[in-house]
Amino acid sequence: MIYSFAREHEDEFLQMVTKSKARELDRDLRESKKEYEQSQARITKLDIIIQRLYDYNINGKISDERFMKMTATYESEQK
Repeated sequence: MIYSFAREHEDEFLQMVTKSKARELDRDLRESKKEYEQSQARITKLDIIIQRLYDYNINGKISDERFMKMTATYESEQK
């Protein structure tokens, strides 16, 4: 049935397939952009957290050992 429609209405069929693929690509692009923006926001947040930990360490609020453990966790997440 699809084959016969495609043969009889080749131009229309190609337009339908092209539009369908374009919508699919547009949806994928929107999803990828959203993921990218969320990742960038998380990286920014992690940078702020690491900076605060550094400040706490410098001011003696947390030990060097605790600082190293906590920053290692956040830095591995950034990768």
